[in-house]
Amino acid sequence: MTSMFRLVGLALSLLPLSAAAARAQDSGQTLPKLISHADAVYPQIAKTAHVTGDVVVKITTDGQSVVDAKAESGPPLLLRASEDNAKTWKFAPHSPGTFRVTYHYRFLSDDVAASFPDSSADVEIAAVPQPMSIYYATMEFGRWKAELKSPHGRLRESLELSSSGPDGEWLGVATPDGPSANDNKDNGDDEFGHKDGDVLTFSLRIAEPDGKHLQTYFVGKMFGDKIVGTFVDASGARGTWAATRIPDPVKK
Repeated sequence: MTSMFRLVGLALSLLPLSAAAARAQDSGQTLPKLISHADAVYPQIAKTAHVTGDVVVKITTDGQSVVDAKAESGPPLLLRASEDNAKTWKFAPHSPGTFRVTYHYRFLSDDVAASFPDSSADVEIAAVPQPMSIYYATMEFGRWKAELKSPHGRLRESLELSSSGPDGEWLGVATPDGPSANDNKDNGDDEFGHKDGDVLTFSLRIAEPDGKHLQTYFVGKMFGDKIVGTFVDASGARGTWAATRIPDPVKK
């Protein structure tokens, strides 16, 4: 199962200095007038992981520029970006001092305009997310030669098995060479597959020896290179089935 996703609409803003933020300076002075800065950035890895939160950064100035910035708290994926941005801040001339600023990272449903007020100890960084996609590895179990026995007669079928999902529980079953291959390309909601350890359950539309195509439900247990089990088709006929793994071709 594969899918890609893209996060869009990065938007940055600074909110006016609140009373709570104004008392966060170590030097006892209000934050000097901010005259230049780089745009704050929401780290891509943090957006991908949907990480939000507040980062408190302690900054030291030389009377004009930030000479040191150290994140004191916050989500780890947001610390470096906050420090890097704080190091770009330049102020109107002032007495050198130590201050604290807080970066607030959050997700929005709409964009917000980017602006930096003259003086603020709070930075708001907002991004518009899209649904997260999760990727699971696929484990291939190879091709199997299956034989079905029921009141309708005997039938041979080729199967390709694979599994995926969080715990490998999603079973994929294909019939690439058999007469039912085309029927199973679009099997609708009736098609399913599940793997619980060595126990397999799945459905396929099978072309019976009498020419009828019937939805058939299988249960089987895998023993190394063999599978044995039972099945029932849409007509109610029950039978047994067994499959043997076909060895992979020897590469020359």
